[in-house]
Amino acid sequence: MAAERSPNDDVEVSNPVAAAEDPAGGKETDSSADAPAAGENYCLGLSVAAAMGVIFGGLFEKSHVFEPQMMRGQFIFERWIMIKMFMGAITGSAIAFSLLSVAAPSKFSAVRASFHPAQRGYVSGGMLGGAVLGAGMAIAGACPSMTSPQVGTGVQYAWFVVAGGLLGALVYGLVEPKLQPAFLSKGGQCTGDLGDYLDVKLNVNFLLLALSFGGLCAVGGLLLEYLVDFRVELDEWEGGIGSEDVSFPSPKARAWPPFWCGALFG
Repeated sequence: MAAERSPNDDVEVSNPVAAAEDPAGGKETDSSADAPAAGENYCLGLSVAAAMGVIFGGLFEKSHVFEPQMMRGQFIFERWIMIKMFMGAITGSAIAFSLLSVAAPSKFSAVRASFHPAQRGYVSGGMLGGAVLGAGMAIAGACPSMTSPQVGTGVQYAWFVVAGGLLGALVYGLVEPKLQPAFLSKGGQCTGDLGDYLDVKLNVNFLLLALSFGGLCAVGGLLLEYLVDFRVELDEWEGGIGSEDVSFPSPKARAWPPFWCGALFG
């Protein structure tokens, strides 16, 4: 398997592209011998994905971040539930990836390499893509990850959002071959290797960078929780939540603090 070394930690990183082209390192293998293992991995992956989906949906429901009025309210700075959950998710993810980088550095680097885009423009992919996504979220009151909870909880017009997302994906798939050379490939582009990551680019230890950024998000999210009580925000729309006798982390509570939902989610 082809490998490269991360300039950040001198850990060998598997190159997923080379591995896909030469999975056996140039040696012939008996594919039938790998069939049972592949089946077991598939079942395990499906089970883990299902469990994560249940947790994912449950935390969305407890935080109420999936509700369209909460998302639209965030974009006009009237409600703060969504940004609280996002800050919590960044905090949780920073802690989880920091632990992974210490406990299994080679696997951590291999995961980063495998999920890194081969090509993405800084302006066309990052700035413009983020602006289009944000505009769509504000208009529809949803984002791709929240359509399933909206459908499951019976949010009005949720199916229209799902249909619009599928139509948008279809249209983009049809025009992408012409859009790529005409626009998406113009300007500054990611290099497609680990050098695009901030810790590698700045030659800073990932653990220090991740925990510092996660700590800043934790401070910001907890400060927002203190200044803007989520129960007050929800009471303005749904009523009765602030007077409940049960609270986090009781599963009987109608709502949990969005920051802690995000931290568990991350």
